[in-house]
Amino acid sequence: MSGSISRALALLFLSLSFSFALAAPQAEAQRYPAGMKEGRNSARTPQVAGEVIRFTLMPGDCQARSYGDGRGESDCGNLNAKSYLSAGEVKSGATMLYAFEVRVAGGLTHAAFHNPRAVPFTGGPDSRLAVALWQGELIKNHLVSLELDRTRGLTFLGRSCAGPGQLGGWTRFELLVRWSAGADGVMQARCNGRTIYAVSGQPTDQNPHCHEANHCEPGKVKHPRRINAGFGLFFDKEVVNGRPMRPRIPPSGLSVDMRNFKIAKARLK
Repeated sequence: MSGSISRALALLFLSLSFSFALAAPQAEAQRYPAGMKEGRNSARTPQVAGEVIRFTLMPGDCQARSYGDGRGESDCGNLNAKSYLSAGEVKSGATMLYAFEVRVAGGLTHAAFHNPRAVPFTGGPDSRLAVALWQGELIKNHLVSLELDRTRGLTFLGRSCAGPGQLGGWTRFELLVRWSAGADGVMQARCNGRTIYAVSGQPTDQNPHCHEANHCEPGKVKHPRRINAGFGLFFDKEVVNGRPMRPRIPPSGLSVDMRNFKIAKARLK
């Protein structure tokens, strides 16, 4: 009798275990490029299919985890939405190459708006959406970003990288930079082999377009000791008729694809 009960209990345990496994499958681990991981404030995990990484945001997506800088703020509280990979930090003084290919996979309805605080083109077009972002470790310390909107396409510091009609195809973006607080700074951005921005002999640890909406504090000179890079979707809150609101992501979602990352220390010729 006891043997029959033991066998019955064992079968019941196996049955329950199998049912639980079906009801609650484990999330499959994603294989990201070496040295990259999902960012702390990413709300939706980037998905890998072959050589392509897809970043997607759906309406209402946000990360409730605090930024960890003592302010108690979070993306949900600030009405921001992100899905991204972090490439880690490098020290100021490092010379780096950041390169990847990007295309819009669907759902881009976001238009540029005329920002009265935008610098240096006051009242000029601005975006709340970026696909790559470099920032220091200090609070409100964004440095440069690759922005995206359906009005201008892909832009870097106001320079055109790919027009709106090119967004469905792959665009190769490369940023060669020596992060520096002094006169030996160098920064060069290229799109599909074409140089769109180049400076040298000046600091590169400052935001050239510093204004409040760009996560930068005008008039405050900051010299970060570490710079980190992120790639994916970074969608800030919008202000419509004076009222802050979540990014206007279409019901079907917003997606971009990336591939062929190369992030490495470099030498300047």
